[in-house]
Amino acid sequence: MTSQQPAEQLKTIAGIFADQSSAEAAKQALQQAGFAANRVATEEQAIDPNPSVQDSRAREGARGGAIVGALFGAIVTFLLTRVGISLPGNSPIAVTDPDQPAFIVLLLGIVAGSAAGALLGALSGVNAPKRAGTTSAELARKYLVKVEGSGDELDRAKDILRQQGSEIS
Repeated sequence: MTSQQPAEQLKTIAGIFADQSSAEAAKQALQQAGFAANRVATEEQAIDPNPSVQDSRAREGARGGAIVGALFGAIVTFLLTRVGISLPGNSPIAVTDPDQPAFIVLLLGIVAGSAAGALLGALSGVNAPKRAGTTSAELARKYLVKVEGSGDELDRAKDILRQQGSEIS
């Protein structure tokens, strides 16, 4: 009776590169390090061109929108209170009477305008990438270098891929 040792389970990792030439260079580096050509492969992968919220300009858009919204809210509220005070009787736009401090109403206008502006600014900045000059074509393609191997081999492959500038998935 002969005892058989179970074959080691092969696993796969992938290094992610922004351009094809970097992916090809990493593939060559892996093969030069002794990885068999049939265990190293490159492929192009289409990715959603919209960046994640963390990688977008949503925060900057919200900040700018809040400032513009606060100014707009202050101006509109100030004008409405002046028009409302000058109209006789109970007008629909009479937001305050002369005895009430207009400052409170003005403050509410600033807060409402700031909130609306921040929301609009964030929504407009969510699809804009943080890196200047990044085109949607660049965002839409990533190049993968896939390596198949055992645990120790994959640890070596991860080191090589990182040295080549890869993100590991």
